[in-house]
Amino acid sequence: MAASVDEEPDDEGSNQENSGEEESGESGEESSSEEDINVDEDGRLAIGGKVNLTTRCFDSALVAGGEATSALLSDCAVAFTARAKGSSEELSAGATFWIPADAKPTTSLERLALQVFLFHSRDAIFDVSKSGAEWWTQVINPEDDIGLHWDRDYDLQADQGLLLHPYLATVTYLGAPIAGAPTIVLDRPSPLMATDSSAGPVTTVHVCSPAAGRHFCFDGKLLHGALSDLAAPVHGEDGRRSAPGKRVTLLVNVWLNHEPWGAEPLPDSIRNQLRAPVADVRMALGDGAKSVPARSLSAGKGGGDVTPMREWDFKEQGGKMRLSLPWPSQTVAKPMRHAGDVSPFLRIGFHPASGAHLAPAPVPSSKKRANNAHKKPEAQGAPSDAVKKTRK
Repeated sequence: MAASVDEEPDDEGSNQENSGEEESGESGEESSSEEDINVDEDGRLAIGGKVNLTTRCFDSALVAGGEATSALLSDCAVAFTARAKGSSEELSAGATFWIPADAKPTTSLERLALQVFLFHSRDAIFDVSKSGAEWWTQVINPEDDIGLHWDRDYDLQADQGLLLHPYLATVTYLGAPIAGAPTIVLDRPSPLMATDSSAGPVTTVHVCSPAAGRHFCFDGKLLHGALSDLAAPVHGEDGRRSAPGKRVTLLVNVWLNHEPWGAEPLPDSIRNQLRAPVADVRMALGDGAKSVPARSLSAGKGGGDVTPMREWDFKEQGGKMRLSLPWPSQTVAKPMRHAGDVSPFLRIGFHPASGAHLAPAPVPSSKKRANNAHKKPEAQGAPSDAVKKTRK
């Protein structure tokens, strides 16, 4: 399939719920192999109305009655398709699933995904036939990472060099170990074209700690991940480290006026194994969920306590990028030191002179690469590359 890009929003077309069905004959045949993609001046898919792109956090956002919670956790494990692929324990790419905006869900996970979509798109005007929720689950150990990345239509990127993003990316925490990796979101948006650079200064990072029933949402163009080395050690009242448990999440991307090329309907091989009753689970967004205000911290020159610069490398478009942050470890750790404390939602501002930035990772010299080639593989993979998936 080919894609043609128009940077002028087509407001009239965005209000047509079945605009793709108006043409017939030869033009209809052509539309099956070519997709017109309209983007606005910010490189987002053009829509009518609006979507709230603010980074936000809600507690008590998930309601599960009776034994539905344990069934839902089991369903997440069934739908989690990434698997360890070698001695490094790095996880393989997993599948993402698609449920159209006007579909009737038949599983609890699909119902939750569609409710997330409907809540966040309620003020937007879009083509229902080309919109919906891309979703997947993750069930990982606390020491595993979700490497830094941007959510995109990666199949479209590989074929066309076009970097399209969901309007909104969301995380709903179902299983939340106290010392689980926080989700971090950085104010580094991805460009529209693969040939453009994503490098630049970092001024703000939001940090969302896992909490059962919590829902976290942010602009789908922003760099994000979940890094286990940023999780604070947590000890119970007896002084022992609290039992970690699994970090279980439902990820839902809100797509408007574009269906990501690689997302597929939930296959029957998975659907037939899901057991959580559809009627017993729902999202309480807009109806009982509690908005969590971000606690503001500062780092770098003139800010709070500062540890030495920390760095994370991650793969991006055939190369590697490096994120450098003067991470205020002690300040971030204070709210998470004791079991039972409320998991914090933080907004960390970095001073312009702090050195916080994203840049291409240095390329090792030929001699160093040759020396590294003779080293035995380490038992643990690079933290930022621990989880790889098709969409996240």
